[in-house]
Amino acid sequence: MNICGSSPAVSPRSASGCIRSLTSGLEPSSHKARRAAKAMARRLDKRLAKLVNRANARSGPLQPKLTLEDARRMARGLVGSTLARAQKHCDVKVYALVVMSNHLHLVVQTRKKNLAAFMGDFKARITENLNPLTGRWNI
Repeated sequence: MNICGSSPAVSPRSASGCIRSLTSGLEPSSHKARRAAKAMARRLDKRLAKLVNRANARSGPLQPKLTLEDARRMARGLVGSTLARAQKHCDVKVYALVVMSNHLHLVVQTRKKNLAAFMGDFKARITENLNPLTGRWNI
């Protein structure tokens, strides 16, 4: 079971299957989906390389330099692991998650009135993990 409560099988025509393959290591089942996942991985590598260069240019002389491998490792499970921690911390049930290039969609149910706390925790953890990729180390 994945974080959304569905089985980890990847649908061949699913765009989220391609994203899921980039983040969790699952392989898409069809040739077309594998080709799309590889193209997305190449685009992600280009974007990560730009982020790494920008982060290293903005970092101070005593701060550690970020490598492309470090950036890949950080990006691979960022949303899933962050969502799992916030879900466990705030006791919410996640029904759906769609990660887009510049935003995400969540369908969640809370047992208590803690939706604001869940979203605050989730967004804070995402920010903590993204700051090193953008060169904002201690902000």
